[in-house]
Amino acid sequence: MIGKDLGGEVGGASAALFFATLVSSIYWNKTGAFDRDCIQTLLGAWTLFVTLKFFRASREEKPKLAVVSAMVYGIYGLTWSGSLFIIMAILGGLILILLAGFGGKFFKNVSDPVGAIYSSIKMHLTTVIGVVLMMIVFTAVFSVTTGQQPVFWINISQTVVSFIFPGSGGEGLSTGAASEERPAGPLGDTFAKFYAEGLLTAIVVSLMIIALIKILWSRKPHELYILSWFIVLILMVWPDKGLARFDRMWWPLLPAMAGAGLGTIYSLFTGLSFDPSWEWLKKLQNPFLVAIVMIFFAAPFVVNAQNAAEGAAPPTEWNYRRGYDNGLLESFEWMRTNTPEGIIVSIEWSFGHLMTGVARRPSVVDGAGGDIGEELTWQTENREYVPPDYVDWQIGEGVDIVGSGTQNYHSYSINGRRPDADRLTVTGSEEELKFLLNTYRDNYLSQVDYIIFSKDALYAKDVLGTWQVTENRSSAKSVDSVDGDYLIEFENDNVVLLSSFTGAYIQGSGENLEGVLVEIVNYDYGIAYYLPYFRNDYQASKYVFTTMRIKDGKQQIAAFQLGDSRGRSMTHRIFQEYKIPPYLSVEYTSTNQLIKVVRVDHSLIP
Repeated sequence: MIGKDLGGEVGGASAALFFATLVSSIYWNKTGAFDRDCIQTLLGAWTLFVTLKFFRASREEKPKLAVVSAMVYGIYGLTWSGSLFIIMAILGGLILILLAGFGGKFFKNVSDPVGAIYSSIKMHLTTVIGVVLMMIVFTAVFSVTTGQQPVFWINISQTVVSFIFPGSGGEGLSTGAASEERPAGPLGDTFAKFYAEGLLTAIVVSLMIIALIKILWSRKPHELYILSWFIVLILMVWPDKGLARFDRMWWPLLPAMAGAGLGTIYSLFTGLSFDPSWEWLKKLQNPFLVAIVMIFFAAPFVVNAQNAAEGAAPPTEWNYRRGYDNGLLESFEWMRTNTPEGIIVSIEWSFGHLMTGVARRPSVVDGAGGDIGEELTWQTENREYVPPDYVDWQIGEGVDIVGSGTQNYHSYSINGRRPDADRLTVTGSEEELKFLLNTYRDNYLSQVDYIIFSKDALYAKDVLGTWQVTENRSSAKSVDSVDGDYLIEFENDNVVLLSSFTGAYIQGSGENLEGVLVEIVNYDYGIAYYLPYFRNDYQASKYVFTTMRIKDGKQQIAAFQLGDSRGRSMTHRIFQEYKIPPYLSVEYTSTNQLIKVVRVDHSLIP
């Protein structure tokens, strides 16, 4: 509908094609349970559409559309705090319209700039009043639904000012730990994400530029409003200024502008056909011929999107974790009907939203980052203490921000909800496990009642406690080939690693070492997986960590000898029923044996 308003029937149809084949949105819409991008895209498109209708409407229709636009935008604002920056596009549209009116009057009479300003405001007075009404209604809707005072506009204004003028004292756009919250990269990289194919990206961007040229040429009020959206969104993804996540706000606009560009080309084509010297163009307007051309034009976009959709999988299925999605969902459904509503569950942070959505149980860490106001309300209501955010690292009485997924943490300290939730399953130390459970229960009033264990942790390097010992390792002196196997020379031992990677032994002993971990990274295909080997009685205090990398068809071995381990990980104990602490009990196992729901009995923790 946006494309139709900007480029006619052809613009609308082609905008729908470009939107449906947008590659960067496929993952988020296919696995929508993991984030808010589905509803953001829908409401963002509706906000753009209804506000576009407002700027295009007659004077009589503007007040009604101002209220409707404000209500839609108010709902959009609830999905994500970043959507509040769109107010700058609305205000910017009004400013561009007034400037266009001022310029037209001023250049006719340069000696009367005040008159030109007055004339421009008078000409667009209904639009000015409508925008003011829109802001009032939006503020009321947003304040009532969120409980925030209207002063939130002050924070938005300060952020915008600090964005334009760094060091001006505003809050700025803070960057978080997640990749989408980091600074945006070059504009070329941003636009390359949308279709992930050079030629298709070039086509869409070229059509968008044609639409921009048409907007600058015609300077119609509603088109100037679209120009304002373009300018604001460009600034929101400006390299090292905006956030990478803002590129998703382009999803409704880019296809619409590309559609408008194609509609402009078609309009010029049909217009030329009325010129006697271009009358032959009428023959090309044969419906059958047009259909054939459109099929050939659309086919690459459709095939590209289809390939991307087939390859898109939720995080539960990443890294060859096929079947884990079903296992998790099955376990969550069991929890929903077999556990008390008030329990707190610890699960890998990426799946916190999914678990809460299906099981209706709160998670220690839910996948959200930063202070978004409503984050973990269940922890803050009527509670004296609040668990630290997942990027906080406790150092004595202070807190340092270290970023997500850090492996450089201290044992027996609170390093934030995200790494701590992982440590509950990968630690090999019962004492550290008890420390984490007791500290979250006693210091942060978050008693972890259930822990979700996933079998894929058996094949991750964390299982041997390498986080705790990475600083205490020695590199191999040499790696040679002996009888088809790998001979790795360390300071005290020569270790033979079997070429099949099914074990390793001290040269001359023939007895397999325990805790050998092989990390296989294939640079040619961008994949990695881990193969640990040990017996059920594994309690070695020393083990060898060997990495094999494949690049250009050649194997490269890097080997390290690590210091003391922390013992077998809790994941191995749970899945292999080996020395499970008495306060942990397996309550449910998914039918595919990939997920286990483990209850924590705090009365048995000494």
